[in-house]
This record gives sequence, structure tokens and C-alpha cells, in this order.
Amino acid sequence: MTLREIGSNLPFMRSGQTTFAVVCAVLGAAVACSVVMGWAVGDRMLVQVGPTFAPMQMNTALCFLCGSIALVVVASGLPAIRSRAGRLTLLLTGALLVGTAGLTLVQYGTGLDFGIDELIVDAYILTRTSHPGRMSPWTAIGFIAMGCVILIGRSTPQPGSFAAVAMALLTSFVGLLATTVLVLYVLEFDPALGAVSSTRMAVHTATLFWILAAGAGAVLSLGSARSRRAFQWLPVLVGLVISLTVRQGLVDRENAVMRDVMGEWLHEIAVQAEALLEQRFEALDRMAFRVAAGAYPSDDVWQSDGRFYAGQVLEDNPIALVDAELRIVWGTPDPIGALDRFLGTEEARLLREASLTAGASRMSPPLVDEASPLRSLVLTPVPGEGNVRFVASLLEPIVAMRQDQADEGYALEVRLADHPLLVHDAPTVGPPIHDRFEIGGQPVVLSAGLTEGRIASSSSRLPGIILVAGLLFTAMLGSVQYSANGRARSEARFRALLESAPDAGLIVDEQGRIVQVNSRAETLLDRTAEELSGQRVGTLGGEGSTLWLPPPQWGWDEAFEVEVIAAGGRSIPVEINASPIQSDDGFLVSLAMRDVSEWHAMVGRLRESDRLKSDFVSTVSHEMRTPLTIIREFTSLVHDGSAGAINDDQHDYLDTVIRNCDRLTGLVGDLLELARLESGKYRMERQQTDLRVLLERCMADFEPVAAAEGIFLMLDVQSDLPDVLGDGDRITQVLVNLMGNAVKFTPSGGAITVTASVRGSEVEVAVEDTGIGIAEEHQSMIFGAFVQVDRADGPGQRGTGLGLNVARQIVELHGGRLGLTSRLGEGSRFFFTLPALEGDILSGFLAPHLRRRQVAPAPLTLVLLRSEGDGRSDRMEDLNEAALAIQRVGRDETLLVRPDHVLAVALEADRAGAVAFLGRLQSGLPRSEHPVEYFLIQASTTGSVDLPRLSDVAGADTWRTLS
Repeated sequence: MTLREIGSNLPFMRSGQTTFAVVCAVLGAAVACSVVMGWAVGDRMLVQVGPTFAPMQMNTALCFLCGSIALVVVASGLPAIRSRAGRLTLLLTGALLVGTAGLTLVQYGTGLDFGIDELIVDAYILTRTSHPGRMSPWTAIGFIAMGCVILIGRSTPQPGSFAAVAMALLTSFVGLLATTVLVLYVLEFDPALGAVSSTRMAVHTATLFWILAAGAGAVLSLGSARSRRAFQWLPVLVGLVISLTVRQGLVDRENAVMRDVMGEWLHEIAVQAEALLEQRFEALDRMAFRVAAGAYPSDDVWQSDGRFYAGQVLEDNPIALVDAELRIVWGTPDPIGALDRFLGTEEARLLREASLTAGASRMSPPLVDEASPLRSLVLTPVPGEGNVRFVASLLEPIVAMRQDQADEGYALEVRLADHPLLVHDAPTVGPPIHDRFEIGGQPVVLSAGLTEGRIASSSSRLPGIILVAGLLFTAMLGSVQYSANGRARSEARFRALLESAPDAGLIVDEQGRIVQVNSRAETLLDRTAEELSGQRVGTLGGEGSTLWLPPPQWGWDEAFEVEVIAAGGRSIPVEINASPIQSDDGFLVSLAMRDVSEWHAMVGRLRESDRLKSDFVSTVSHEMRTPLTIIREFTSLVHDGSAGAINDDQHDYLDTVIRNCDRLTGLVGDLLELARLESGKYRMERQQTDLRVLLERCMADFEPVAAAEGIFLMLDVQSDLPDVLGDGDRITQVLVNLMGNAVKFTPSGGAITVTASVRGSEVEVAVEDTGIGIAEEHQSMIFGAFVQVDRADGPGQRGTGLGLNVARQIVELHGGRLGLTSRLGEGSRFFFTLPALEGDILSGFLAPHLRRRQVAPAPLTLVLLRSEGDGRSDRMEDLNEAALAIQRVGRDETLLVRPDHVLAVALEADRAGAVAFLGRLQSGLPRSEHPVEYFLIQASTTGSVDLPRLSDVAGADTWRTLS
């Protein structure tokens, strides 16, 4: 088994992300183990990396080892996490990280020492370490975040839940913290790496944080989009933390400069104080030497000298000459009670011994006396042998420094022998600076701290400017990220909707270039998205397709059909629905393409089935017509007595036979009519027709029948009724059917009114009766084939149920429609419309053909023929006969416009088919000296055509001679 095969069987090697996470965990564990080994064997390079770098502490390395183990468990997948061992491992490692880091932060905050820093090993590397063995506070914060991630991950939160997003944010924070520290190391920006009182984060600590955060991020990126989006905010968090860190670093650097200045100032104070105090001690030494030289033979001389030193040097403090028992011999100025009281104390006797031992001046700690300020006793031994004497004086040490500590910006404190001489109550920022010296055997400690006022007056505006600039940049970055996330979410939702669409989907721009496709479009067109992107959508439909038009001209209300070319040249009929989309990228169009090949095949099968049915009905009807005719004729012969005498009963019987023969003959005729209509072989010869004439003839035919039934007939025709373009015989057939039904279902005493009027661009003919009416539930089906509503309660006979269906199809072939309005018990109104011939005759001629092509696309070409000369009328009749002979019934139509001597032929053919039709027409024409000219007008398969007027075509110079 190969290594690759072994890896593929491991649960955590299922994807690239988990592999990366495991690699990060192994690398983190290896580095942590090397640091532990470095502490164990004393290898500073493993622990510290560089001689000036902060070391990684032992507890830090052990925490990283625990974090690496937890990362391996999490990366191993749900079975490992949910197992008992996995859950226990995550609980222990997470609790250990949070507990250790939390106790460390408590130690920093309270100043206590819980003994956890050197619990395992004694720290011997103290470079940049405030406490031996203690991890940095930033390291502790990172471990708390990592421990929380481990503990939350133990519960296997659902992708997209609050817990999963919290894990992503905490992991991002750890990575951000590590990145920031590494950047600051590169910039050598020490003030931001740790405070003076805390340990710095080691460089390899930051590196391991970054590695483990990257591994955890790889695992979390397998979750929901919300978790992944949480990582996208990492640059914003980095910018925010860097801004705050740089600002704090600049503030710390300015504070460090101010501390250096304060340290120099404090040192100057200490030097000056020491010099002034030394000056006073030297004065006492000079008096001691004068006594040893016998310079004070009388009290007057002592008083004079003593007053000078006491007033000029010792700030009016008393000075005296005392014996070995510290009894005053001479003293000045008067009174010297305070000095006498101090000389009798235990501190004075101890000071005498120290002075004699050192053979020099010695000073006591500050002595408390309610009657005098805080002062120290100074004893200076008189040099010489024999009688022991001292020059004694009281000294106020703080007086020597008052003139120099008046700077209000610093909080100055002075302590003599651990007794406070000067205390400042103002709050300070940061730890104080100390300076010290020794005088008269007593230590003097001076401390100074930065007050808030000093910092405010000495700080520059640069940190604030840097912070504001960083926050503005972060806000701008956040705004950009938010916009990018919003756009990404919108695009993701749009892609998901496009991909989930049941049809092949394409997105094209305003120029018709393909922008995006879904997988169903790739499957339909057998091309990849890369092949289709950027291609003009018109190339899919071939030359002359609707897709070649600019997208705004496609129309958004109705679907349209085109044939698209798939890979390999395969043609696929598709139905397209186009919808406009207004996006940030401008005007786009969504195309939903549905393969209608199966639908076309089904329609073809249905048409073939319908054709077979129609052929069967036609054949049966033809076969029945002849026997029915023979039966009726012979029955009539018998009925009339031609075959011999018959009685009355026989006569009645034969009447019944003849009547049913006639009814059956009518049924056969209706079936033949319906078969021709449905097979597309119904022949019409439309001409300019005056409806008034047809209506008057029909009324005349029905007057005897209506009079016999007691029904009143009335005709109402609009005076200026325009002509229509129609077949007079077929229109009469529709009228006869409607009026026959009206007579049949109108009781005696009723009325039938026939009207004809203009309705917009159409002529409406209505037949209204006062008969029994039709129920509303039957009105929607009345025009179907073989439909008969229940009329048992009214007059009339049951028919075949085909008359209205045939009438409807005849009207529709003329480009009109047949309808009705009726109320049961009140009567019915049947009406049909025909296009009025008010404009150009070509428009009326092509209207039904164009309408049919909007429903079922098919090629259409208009052929115009004419002949010039004296005999052109006869020539046009010949052309009409020849065209009728070769036209395809139900598909082509011929119209002879006699006033203009033009023959119009509507062909279901493209231009090549029209040329072939002209060739067949020429071969069927008789020879003549009058030439025939033709003019072709091509329409689209969907019925759109820019149709000129016949008068304009007649004067065009593009007529060609048929030769």
C-alpha cells in the first residue's frame, strides 16, 4: 500500500483543508516539543531563538502542545469529536489552556504569585522577562481564546450557528494577535510588545499562534458561509488592532522620553541635595576643628561664631558643644531646648557611638517632636585625643531640597532612612523612578512619578492623529469589506437561483454577450461555461434569429421560439422567456431556455393521429354518401308510388326513412366539412365581399321557414358598413348555421334580430333570438365538436353537434372570432367578427396568416403577380387558375385583386420555396405575348413583416419579369 493510499484512508485526509489543518497541528506540536526539550537540556537557542529575544516559557510550550493535540482531534471529523476519548481530550486541553492563562492574568492583575510559573522547571533565562517562568499577558489572552474555541468545538455546533460564528471570530482574533506581534517584531517596535512590568511575547510564540489559528481556520472554513464570512473580517480587525497598537506604542514612547527627562531631573535634585547637605556637614566639621584648635577661649567668641553658622548655614537651627555624656557645654542660639531634648534620647546615644566608631559626622533618622519641625540630630566628633567632645546640631534635610522640587509636573517623594520627608498626593501614571545617595550614615531615597497633568502638557498630537487615521482607514476598509460581502452574498444567491432554475439559464448584457450560464445550459448546448462566456448569444440561434436583435427588442411579455445550435451543429428548438435585470453592472437580461423538442414531437404525433382520424372520417363519409344516396332515391320511388300502390301506414313509414336519410346525409356532409378543416385542406377563395348582400339573401331564404314557425325576423345593418375580405359562400354557411339554430330553438311568437356594425377595425355580425337560452355552464363548451347541450325542455331538434364547431373554424380562417352571450330562459346572442377592409387590401389578406404564425411559427412569403397590356384581365384570370391548381390547400392562399389587376399569393414557404412556386406556375401557364412580373415580400417565422401598401408596391421599380 502506497503512502497516498494510506493517507486517503485516514478520516482527516478527506479534503485539502483538513490536510492543511493536520499539517499545522503537527508543526505546532513539533515546535512545542523542541522548546520543552530546550528547557530540559538547557539549550538556549531552542528556548529563546535569539540572544536578545524573549524566551518561550515551559508552560507556554506545554499549552501549545495541548492545542496541537486538540486541533488534530477537531480536524479528524465528527466521529472523532463525538467519541468519548475525543470529547474528553477536548475538555481537558481546553480547560488546561483557559485555566493556565486565566491564572496568569490574575497574577498580573493582583501582583500575587500562585507558584504556577516555575512549577515544572526553574526559569534561568530572564531576558525580557518580568517574572521568571511567566508567560506574556498577550500569550495568556491568546490561550484563553484558543481554549474557548476548543471547548465550543467539543459540542460540534451546527454550521452557521452562533457558536460556530463565535469560534470563527475567536480564531480570527488569535491569528490577528499573532500577526500583529510578528509585524511589531519586524518593525522592532518594542513598546507595543509588552509593558515594563510584564513579560514580552516570544517571537516563536506568535508564530505558533499564527500556525494553529491558520489550521483551525482551515477546519472552520468547511462549515457554513457565515463562518467563512467571519474570517473575511480579519483584515479589518488587523487594521483596528494595528492602529490601536501603534497609537499605544507612540504614547508609550513619548512616556518613555518623559520618564528619561524626569530621571535626569531627579538625578539633578539628588546631586544638589547631596551637595547642600555635605555643605552643612562641612560647616560642622570646621567648627569641630576650631574647638580642637582652642578657638573658643570664651563664651563671647563661641556665641559669635555659633550664631554665624546657625544663621547662615544651618537655617537657624541650634548648635552646641557637648561632652562625652552629651551634656551641653556651650550652645547657641538661645533657647536650645529642642536640642537638649534630642540629646537625652536613646537615638542620640546610638548616634554618639556611631560617630565615635566612624570618627566622622553622623546623622540620625528624622526625630519626631511636637514642638518643632521634623529634624535630624547631627553629631560631629571633635578631633584629638583625651577629652571626648562633639559639635551637635539639628538639621532639616528637606529644607535643602525645597527650592528645587517646585516643578509641578512631577510627583516627588523623599525618604530618609525609610522615613518620609516629602510626600506627593497626586496620582501618577506608570511606575516611579528612584535615585539615592547617603549622607551622615543615613540613606536618602528620592522618587518621582509622571502626573496626568505633566503627561497632558507634554504629549504631542501625533498618537491621536495616528489613531484617528487608522480608525478612518479601518472604517473605510470595513465599508469596502461590507460592500464586498454584500455583493458576494447577492451574487451567491443569484448564482444559486440561476443554478436551481428548472430550465437552461443564460445571463446576457445589453450588447447580447453571454455573462453567465448554469449547468443546465451547459448540458443543453453541450458546451462549457468558459466556451460560452463572452460569446454573442445571437451565434447560438443562427443567422436571422431573434437572438441577433438587441436584447431590448426581444420583448418581455411573451415567450418566443428559436432554434439554437449546440456543439456539433445539432439544432435544438427551444422556447425562451426573457426578463430584464437592472444590476450594478448595468442592464442585463435573463434568458430561460426550455427544450421543446419533445413537445414538438408530441405535437407532431398528435397531428398525425388527428390526420389519421380525419382521413378515416373522410373515407368513411365518402363511402357512406353513395349508399345513402341510392337508399334515399329508391325509397323516394316507392314513397311516390312509382313502384306500385302503397297504403297510408306504408307512406308514413317511408317518410320516416327519407327523413332520417336526409339527416344522415347532413351528418356525413358535416363530417366531411370537419375533416377538411382539421386536415388543413379546406379551400377558401376570399374576395372583397359586401356583407349587406349576403345578409339580405340569407334573410330572404329564412323568411318562409320563420313565418311557418310564427317567428318574427328583423335585419339591422349599419349604413356605412365597410366590405370584408372573405369567401362569400363560407360566410353564408356560417350565417345559415347561426340562423338555423336561432329558428330551431326559438318558440312561436319569438323574434330573431340580425345586426351588422363596425367595432373598431372589425365588422361584427350578430344573430340574437328570444329563445330558451343556454346555461352558463354549457357556454364554454358550445363550440366544441360533437357538443350538444340538453334541450329536452325546449323546442328544436337534436343535431350533429358539428355546426358551431365548423362555423367557428371558418370564422377563424378569415381572421375573426365567433362568440356568444346568453341567459337561460331569455335568449341567446351569437356573433362573429371579420377584419374590415378599410385600409390596404394586402393587410386584410395577410391578417389571418400572420395571426396563425404568432401561435405556431412557420415561414411566410407574399408573392405578387401582374401582367400588362390589353388582355391583362384574361391573363390575370389564367394566372389565378394556374395558382389555384398548384397551391397547397390549407397552407397557401390566392387572392385576385381585379380592380388593380394584381394576383396575391400567400405561401407557407421561404424565399427559395417561393422561387420554386414561380417555376411551377410558369410551366402551367398558357403561352402569351404579355409578360408576367412578380414581387416577393418575406415575413419572419413569427409573423412580423413590414408590409407596404399595394399602391406603393405597384409603383416600385423592383418588379422582376417571370421568365
